[in-house]
Amino acid sequence: MFETFKLTIKNLSKLNNKIIFLVRRNTKKIYSQEFFIGGHSWRFLMFSKGNKVDYLSIYLDASDAATLPNGWTRFSKFQLVLINQVNSKMTEVRETQHTFNAKESNWGFNSFLRLADFYDLRKGFIVNDTCIIEAKISVSTLELEKMLINLLHQFLLKYLLKPIEHADHPSSMDMCAISIDELVDSRSLGKIEKALVSLLDEVCAKHPSVIEC
Repeated sequence: MFETFKLTIKNLSKLNNKIIFLVRRNTKKIYSQEFFIGGHSWRFLMFSKGNKVDYLSIYLDASDAATLPNGWTRFSKFQLVLINQVNSKMTEVRETQHTFNAKESNWGFNSFLRLADFYDLRKGFIVNDTCIIEAKISVSTLELEKMLINLLHQFLLKYLLKPIEHADHPSSMDMCAISIDELVDSRSLGKIEKALVSLLDEVCAKHPSVIEC
């Protein structure tokens, strides 16, 4: 299965005037904010004027590469998508796979789309000075379940066991960062973060084996 992160880049023309200049004139590089899929940290790397080619260049980057231990590797199948905002049938999709490592921490497509087509407003890739790109990254069921089990363990420790440990010291409960308005009562489990309830509900419906774990 694929999980998706969508990035909307607004004010592209203004951004092009501010982003990093590279080796040759008019070659510019954009890094997106990081996002998390499959328990890993990622970000987009986009050359808005082409990476030494007359094409838009888009890559997926392991954004935490500098902090990972020596010898790390990360295999991933993924799609990079450039949304056509006028005609969805014209949306550009590229799919590949790669084992990310310290020497090759980003991977993607040097010649994703001709710059002439990308900047032609009649083509529909830029509307109101805005373009939209997506990363769809494959996450195995086993990896997803492992990640969710870790999430459940963290939840139990934070919201169930911690209050019991400090039962004799009510004042310590004030240290909880979650406000009462953001919690719901789930009867047997006590107070649970609202956002987590819907997430767990959806996950357990799709992957019943998580409940058994």
